[in-house]
Amino acid sequence: MRGSITASSSTRTSYLRRAVLAGLVALSLAAVVHDGRAMESTAPLAFARDSHSAAALPDGRVLVAGGNDSMGTNVHTLASAEIYDPASRSYSAAAPMNVSRSGHLSAVLADGRVLVAGGRSTDTGGWDIASAEIYDPATNTWSATGALQETRRLGEAVTLLDGHVLMIGGDPGLNSSEIFDAASGSFGASAVLLTPRGRPAVARLADGRVLMAGGFDASTGGYLSSVEIYDPSTGNWSYTGSLLAARAYATATLLADGKVLIAGGNTNSGFPAAAELYDPVSGTFSSSGALNVPRQSHAATRLANGDVLISGGTASTWQTEDSSEIYAAASGSWYRAGRLNGARNGHTQTLLGNGDVLVAAGWPGPTANSETVDIDCAVATNTVTPLSQSFTAPGGSNTFAMSVPANCSWSVNRVPPWMTIDANAHGTGNATVSYTVAPMTTGGSRSTTLLIAGKELVVSQIGTCNPNYSAYLSPASRSFTTGGGNGTVSVSHDAACSWSVAGAPAWITITAGASGQGNGTVSYSVAANTGPARSATLTIGNSSVVVSQAGAVTCDPGAVAALTPTSQNLTSAGGSSSISVTHGAACNWTVSGAPAWITINSGASGTGNGTVVYTAAVNTGTARSATLSVAGKSFVVNQAAPAGAACDPLNLVAGVTANGSLASGDCTQGARGSGYYTDRYSFTATAGQKVSLQLSSSAFDSFIYLKNASGTVLTSNDDGGGGTNSRIPATSGYYTLTTAGTYTVEVTSYASGKTGAYTLLRTDY
Repeated sequence: MRGSITASSSTRTSYLRRAVLAGLVALSLAAVVHDGRAMESTAPLAFARDSHSAAALPDGRVLVAGGNDSMGTNVHTLASAEIYDPASRSYSAAAPMNVSRSGHLSAVLADGRVLVAGGRSTDTGGWDIASAEIYDPATNTWSATGALQETRRLGEAVTLLDGHVLMIGGDPGLNSSEIFDAASGSFGASAVLLTPRGRPAVARLADGRVLMAGGFDASTGGYLSSVEIYDPSTGNWSYTGSLLAARAYATATLLADGKVLIAGGNTNSGFPAAAELYDPVSGTFSSSGALNVPRQSHAATRLANGDVLISGGTASTWQTEDSSEIYAAASGSWYRAGRLNGARNGHTQTLLGNGDVLVAAGWPGPTANSETVDIDCAVATNTVTPLSQSFTAPGGSNTFAMSVPANCSWSVNRVPPWMTIDANAHGTGNATVSYTVAPMTTGGSRSTTLLIAGKELVVSQIGTCNPNYSAYLSPASRSFTTGGGNGTVSVSHDAACSWSVAGAPAWITITAGASGQGNGTVSYSVAANTGPARSATLTIGNSSVVVSQAGAVTCDPGAVAALTPTSQNLTSAGGSSSISVTHGAACNWTVSGAPAWITINSGASGTGNGTVVYTAAVNTGTARSATLSVAGKSFVVNQAAPAGAACDPLNLVAGVTANGSLASGDCTQGARGSGYYTDRYSFTATAGQKVSLQLSSSAFDSFIYLKNASGTVLTSNDDGGGGTNSRIPATSGYYTLTTAGTYTVEVTSYASGKTGAYTLLRTDY
């Protein structure tokens, strides 16, 4: 049988090992003892690999040989071989092959030795090869034998009843076959295939003939429904009945009643779910149920009870599968089995003497992962409760309960680094498992799907919202007629960030989505307008949406605004004040021209009469003045300079650490505010000069400001120096001074009223 480009050895060995194990299984069916595991990880292989081969040895161990240890442009083929011991559930090194190879043909000979032939080898520059060699498990040695008559890779090898081995096809659709004679150690030509085909499904029939079904035509790329049979007695190929659905990358499995199950694969139009049975007596195909998950590149194995296990592969979504399912030969139906501990294709499946199935290596990876499947436990009705659990940013602990048959083992798989299984990471029968989720200090969210006894538990966590994150709002503005109407705002935000709608006036009603977290939608209605045009700014997640509405009245072109008062004199301490605006009922106006030391708290724009509220910052430099434009009129703000020796600056010399201390009685007119003690330092610089300032203290959480000659704050920092220390610029680098003059550095604290020692260092670059 045949699964995919990378699954050739898995499918070859599945029907080849039946020839070796048939007698053993027949004698031991009544005495099969399962180990109680469903999908249970074994010790990993020493080498990650895919496109390898696996063969059951006479003593019950499994030989895994060759394959690729990488993919893409850096592909490298392996000569290494390993042996899996079911007793220890681990791998040990076997003697390496004489030639590294992947995608090779492999077969178990009648005497229990293992033949490998052809494939591709990076030993020869990555070319397909014809060499062959034989592994003797009695001596743990490889010996060269005769070479193939032509190079073959990803073809099929079938051990015939007389002990000869039939070598069939190979990429990219060879139409030849040849026979290996173990007695002479040589290959001889056999009949040519009637139709060249790539990736067919192949199985040896009970009467010794060989069935080859489907595949694709290498010359046209079309998928084939034709089927041929090789008869060892004549050495010829002949056509038999056709598949009901053309397919390649399918598997063919000989059943106990002599029929052959064809399952999976893909075609030009998709992945056929329906399986087919070939009857060698009538030479015809019939439908036999449908896969739960249509797939290709999977592996298939006939079990000791006559059913067929299929696992992994690539699903019709082109995603690698971790699911498995079983074909019940008696009823011709399919049912789901457990999930593999890791999604994979191009893997091998090997029936073990105790009835378990060894699943080894494969892709994605390649991987060194290995696991065994206990069929009885894999199909048990297990439950995990609950099926999902969620955590906030601080994380925490929780538990889940499992209901598993008493004789079935389980383990917790796919545990991410941010989760810890506190106890009971594996066990047998029913259990309660506790686990801990680590705190999440970043934004966004994360989740994982734990796999336990074939069941999934989704654990999710929302992170910490960065206060600097802003939502993306769409649309950013919306206009309405005087009649009003309804609108929506689409909110795109970090999953960890909560938000709410603020700033809605009486004429706007939030009808849905007044608050939310992450992405969401805000719905609102706008009332009919009987007055002048109006607008409002809604704030959502640190972003704004402007809603405007046409008015029933228009602005008188001759209307002129009036301001009360027209100017304001402030002390150096600054503070808040207001401006009363009188204007025409439908006339819009705005405020502009405010310098950095004046903040417009409200009334930055309006219609008709209104009030502008503003705040002037503390002045630590010379007297200053600003002229604001309000509704087209000028408004002058004058602010006096500060007085007092406590606020006089000290000289800050580059490269010399200044040792100081905040104390009661220090200047309280700094940029931080009157509730904060402040020490000032100054230095003279040229235009383009580059500096950094490092403020450190173990007594208080430091805060630093840099001002220009006019007293304007250029930049500030809280914790950019590491821990609670401050740095300008934050973390590293330098700050470029754009103008020549005297600059002032203010040393203060993050919290009000703090005192204590500190150091300040200026560095020039």
